[in-house]
Amino acid sequence: MVSIRKLAAGSAIAAATCFWACVSNAAETINLATGLNGSGAVWSSGDQLGANWTVAQTSASDGPAQDLPNSYTVFSNNADWYGGWVANGPNSDWIAANPNVADNGLLTFTRTFTLTAAQAAAASISGGYWTVDDSGSLYLNGHDLSDLGDGNWGSLNSWTASSSDFVAGTNTLQLEITDTDYSLEGGRLEGILTIPTAGIPEPATWAMMLVGFGALGATMRSRRKQALATA
Repeated sequence: MVSIRKLAAGSAIAAATCFWACVSNAAETINLATGLNGSGAVWSSGDQLGANWTVAQTSASDGPAQDLPNSYTVFSNNADWYGGWVANGPNSDWIAANPNVADNGLLTFTRTFTLTAAQAAAASISGGYWTVDDSGSLYLNGHDLSDLGDGNWGSLNSWTASSSDFVAGTNTLQLEITDTDYSLEGGRLEGILTIPTAGIPEPATWAMMLVGFGALGATMRSRRKQALATA
């Protein structure tokens, strides 16, 4: 019959193994896509407030004032929509400062997120795609990740970032329109940021580990006494 001490010791070892495996594999993801609502879902219509991304107008024409600093989704029923753009969805939407006017000027879209030093060293990007009208550049903390020339708005283009592009503290991802004909401007990006997280065991796991290690120690002491008695 298996003793309670041996059972507890075995349970403790199993719990510890599970705990460290869970800690080493723990990670969370952040959806960086444009055109998301506050719940993280992609908007299915235009002129909707885009969560997480702000916009600044770096150069304006003589058009109307823009709705800064908020970004809004642009769909085919909006004045800022161009028929040659790649269709919205399923993972992101086009955004602009003002979807209801055809002239938005030069825009810079910004998304920020915060990382610890350990997270910055191990962060990674998957499913990264972007596009812009007219031409533009994509930056992370001032590092130029990708550039697109005029006419690339008909498809999504890949982008990624290396661990050296991330920093501890506030990280700034920017999609910048660098040239425009002052007619039908917008930007679009998607990508998933994966970062490691510190795993925290449940109270029951801690209790199991403490009881088990205590039983394991008692078993070892008992065996040592037996060995000394028979020596």
